[in-house]
Amino acid sequence: MTEKVITKVYEVWAEDDTLKGMLTKNSFGEPAISDRWVENSSVFPYICYRWESGEGDHWAKRDCNLIVDLFDKGSSSVNAENIRNRLIEITDRKQFESEESGPIRLYLNSDVIVPEDDPEVVHWNIVFRVIFWRKAFISQLIGE
Repeated sequence: MTEKVITKVYEVWAEDDTLKGMLTKNSFGEPAISDRWVENSSVFPYICYRWESGEGDHWAKRDCNLIVDLFDKGSSSVNAENIRNRLIEITDRKQFESEESGPIRLYLNSDVIVPEDDPEVVHWNIVFRVIFWRKAFISQLIGE
């Protein structure tokens, strides 16, 4: 189920025309949004994300973190900040629907600039809290 939630969030990002226009393209011609760390030779800017799953305060609730690392390179951090702002705008306090999990809610937890060895690299770390319910499991319990 977690994979479907991650996929839904990825789709929201990858289908946003403004965000797509701000990122470089990967080797498949898609926006450079990856669930893996990329090679040092990658073209900037790009986004890497990962997931920390956890249990909620209810047996049918998931309360997780979506950790986003945004990388850009240049003499200014303005482009990276614009990407950061757009990512937050389309993600923070939003609700997305997933057939398997029902509503998925995301909230901005933190965002910080991470120091890098290369002074031209801008690394922004953004963490979203993700809350969703185990819709299929609940439906099975109540006999839907």
